[in-house]
Amino acid sequence: MSSELYTRKRRTSSDDSLIAMINIIFLLLVFFMITGQIKASGNPELTLPFSPLGTQAELQPLKIEIDGNRSLTVNGAPMELAQLDSALGEMDRTTARVALLADKRLTAVELDEVLSLIRARGIARVTLFSESREAP
Repeated sequence: MSSELYTRKRRTSSDDSLIAMINIIFLLLVFFMITGQIKASGNPELTLPFSPLGTQAELQPLKIEIDGNRSLTVNGAPMELAQLDSALGEMDRTTARVALLADKRLTAVELDEVLSLIRARGIARVTLFSESREAP
């Protein structure tokens, strides 16, 4: 017999469909590993202090961040201390709420400058954020 006339039928095995399924599962695994690590990127210079007794808090309308270099950002925009005073002045003091994210390397004196401005504007509701480590 001539080899041109005779074609062998390829036997299909269950391994062919299994390989496709393994590829899909692997891609899904990689997808969920990557997307599970994505979160809102904050200030990379900001390291919050650790607090084992902290409770879950919601972010307030005005978010003030102070990093270890004493750089101040308000709702993501860089700001000087004098500009913060005018931004706080625009808030209604009866309903004003402030979220304060201060770096753990700050001293009390450095933090007191911002807290004094908040206190001078009559804002009584300040939430100080910290890191909490979940129990294993």
